[in-house]
Amino acid sequence: HFLSENMTETIADEALDFFIRQLKNSDDDSEIDHPVIIFYGGEPLLNLPVLEHVAQRINDLRKYERCMANTELSIVTNGTLLDGETAQKLQSLKVQIGISIDGFSEKSNALRVDVANRPAYPRIIRALEVCRDLGIEVSLSVTLNEETIQHGEGILRLISDYKIKSLGFNIMMSGESFPLPTTYRERAAQFIIDQFVE
Repeated sequence: HFLSENMTETIADEALDFFIRQLKNSDDDSEIDHPVIIFYGGEPLLNLPVLEHVAQRINDLRKYERCMANTELSIVTNGTLLDGETAQKLQSLKVQIGISIDGFSEKSNALRVDVANRPAYPRIIRALEVCRDLGIEVSLSVTLNEETIQHGEGILRLISDYKIKSLGFNIMMSGESFPLPTTYRERAAQFIIDQFVE
């Protein structure tokens, strides 16, 4: 049910108003704490006008809502719709960019395809190149599939080549329709430790 029609400006405003009420009712000190709003999906760039609306509203609220002054904004995108204009727009709205990726090669991203079954990896790399060339810092959100765990040697090259600001790893969840080997979690955890040490 991730449809643009399900997240209108009106619904986004209601969510933001709720967020502000929760901040005001909490014991947090907004001058010290940094509340975070993450635009997630589906693919949030499919609904860019609403994202822009919310980000602009938050930036306006910073001036007179004390609890919003230090609010951090970020997006997690698959990068396939991230061009130079959009990246610069996000930067001007103070939205930090995180790109979701399944590893460091075409093979490890084989399951990332669009609705026409085209591979997403070349477009992800293009988005990384665009941001690097514009001097826009990017974070990576790396899903640890079996291929990535077995061939993680590309991570340092990716970080270096594209000036990656920060990195997070996501362990996959096993289920009836998507069973994982019993050793997966232990190997994934060891992979994370090894990569951060390296």
